[in-house]
Amino acid sequence: MTFEEVTRTIEFIAQQNAQIAVNMEQFFRGLNDLKEKTARFESWASEVVAIQSRRLDQNEERIRQNEEDSKKVFKELEQLRRDTTRLLNMILDRLPPLNN
Repeated sequence: MTFEEVTRTIEFIAQQNAQIAVNMEQFFRGLNDLKEKTARFESWASEVVAIQSRRLDQNEERIRQNEEDSKKVFKELEQLRRDTTRLLNMILDRLPPLNN
């Protein structure tokens, strides 16, 4: 190789190294941006999960309360039916017999 060829080769290698350094810097900047965005997303997702978990807990409590309330209402309705039937029977017992 001539001195000029060696010089051109060294310059080419130096340019390539400089370009690689620029590319690596851009890559690491992008990687850091990705890390920050991922951390923000994880934080957001964690908040959403916590909110949804609270909502599910609240809904489960409402469902449980509604089930208890329904049972009470059904018991009261059943007692009302029994009382009504008893009173109707008392009225019927006091009526005079039907004469055909």
